[in-house]
Amino acid sequence: MRRNRLHLVTIGTLLAAAVFTGCGAESAEAQVGPGEGTMGRGGPARNGWYVGPGPTGPDLEMKWWELGGRMIDNASPVGDNQGAIYGHGLFGAYEAATGRELWRWEDLDDQPRPPSYDSSPAFYDGRVYFAYSGEGLPGEEKPTYVYAFDAGSGRLEWEREVEGLNGRDIVAADGAIYLSQFKRRPGGLGGHKPGALLALDAESGETLWEREPDGAFGTPAVAEGMLFVIEEDSEAAPYTVHALDAASGERVWQRDEDFAWQIMVAGSAVYVLVERETGIMALDLHTGEQLWTKSTDLRVRYSTAATDETFFVVGATRGRREDEHIYALDSSDGSVRWRTAWRECAEKADVESRFGLEESSLDGLLSDGELMVSDGILYTQLVPRAGAAIMAVDAETGEFLWLSDLFLTGDEELESDTLNPEGVKGLSATIVDGLIVGHGNYHFDPLGVIAVIGDRE
Repeated sequence: MRRNRLHLVTIGTLLAAAVFTGCGAESAEAQVGPGEGTMGRGGPARNGWYVGPGPTGPDLEMKWWELGGRMIDNASPVGDNQGAIYGHGLFGAYEAATGRELWRWEDLDDQPRPPSYDSSPAFYDGRVYFAYSGEGLPGEEKPTYVYAFDAGSGRLEWEREVEGLNGRDIVAADGAIYLSQFKRRPGGLGGHKPGALLALDAESGETLWEREPDGAFGTPAVAEGMLFVIEEDSEAAPYTVHALDAASGERVWQRDEDFAWQIMVAGSAVYVLVERETGIMALDLHTGEQLWTKSTDLRVRYSTAATDETFFVVGATRGRREDEHIYALDSSDGSVRWRTAWRECAEKADVESRFGLEESSLDGLLSDGELMVSDGILYTQLVPRAGAAIMAVDAETGEFLWLSDLFLTGDEELESDTLNPEGVKGLSATIVDGLIVGHGNYHFDPLGVIAVIGDRE
């Protein structure tokens, strides 16, 4: 019997439409919109859709860059749409346009070892929330804390020890912050130990509710007063998609699946990757009814985004060349609205000579890049060995617009004894105040870098 333990506390080719199989259905009236770049993947719905605008190009420039601390791949800096950004690698606030330090958490300097950062921070209602895991010896338990700072002054308002986040982002909405706890098993023996899904009061850090798992929860998405989260290795199924009341944690609906990964919400649909990350499923936001599902032969894990009308996906995987397109799928039935060959775009932009690349260096360029869409432009990241660049296409038509210069790189512009010259290993990015803020780390090197590009003034 399935156990749902709720504790309430005080208070390939994606070649054409024919490749897909599925059927459409009516959707609910609710419309979940873009985020403001205030937390990972844009906002609480985690759909990669930003209010924006972002850079319009094609004449761009590097605004500033800064070496930071260690990072987790795909942990994005965030902004407040009032001119500031907050980054885990720097653990403070910086002026988005210039990089001028506004404040920094000085206690970090007293730590005996460099910190690791469990998740993207979140800005919400005048506060910024960070997660911090202190370093210890191999096999030791490393305590994880969530900190709430006044975003304007940097004053610490509260702190709370949690079990660990292990890369799961902090999500904030409706007066609460939501955390999926997950930590390495003690003794350094491998594997992970699941922890509770927590809702904390955003003002005080007190527990509002917690839900104990049968398996392990992923990063949640929050929209329309509901929290959507995937549970792995539950008693009922290998994966379970939950919709919970965000205020109480009570179940609204759930679906059991053989595989489910990376949940997001846009328009009237909840999107989940299925079929070992080679399929896309759209669910009705309020009922969980399947609207459509599409099967591909591609691994599409990070390269997705969604608006109220379109679901975007990149057809490329590391070291494979079954498909070299960006796809726009109609949100109503999953049919292909357009596709654009990103390799042809790269060739049109003369990327090989611009970046000094050989043709083989273009393989799998988009495998690690997050898609972002804002104000009619779809942004993706080319990640050749030398660094990372932003490519823009028209979100309505798929027409290639421009390719930026390298803005996260291991070349002489960012040369340092601590940087590996082979360039970026992991890359995440966000849109803040008309700028693209990128965060990357380097091959075999824990040091991270934040770099910011925007339209030339």
